[in-house]
Amino acid sequence: QIETMARSKTELESLLGRPVRHLAYPYGDGEAFDAVSVEAARQCGFETACTTLAGRVTHLNDRLRLPRQMVRNWDADEIADRLWAWRAG
Repeated sequence: QIETMARSKTELESLLGRPVRHLAYPYGDGEAFDAVSVEAARQCGFETACTTLAGRVTHLNDRLRLPRQMVRNWDADEIADRLWAWRAG
């Protein structure tokens, strides 16, 4: 995993001409990443990494195991409603 992450990070940085500091685990549910994945992200120098586990981010979250919310092809009103609901969470 570390070789794949490091190679991908290097390639993206070369293409973008700037550092890549954030990662989203592909299919990052509880079974698709583990402590090895998190340590690989840490060793590659990522500042944050998102899983696909639903939840709110607080100051208590591990920055390399951040939850996220699924966003669909919603109109602006639906997105606004969802944001308020997640905030109130």
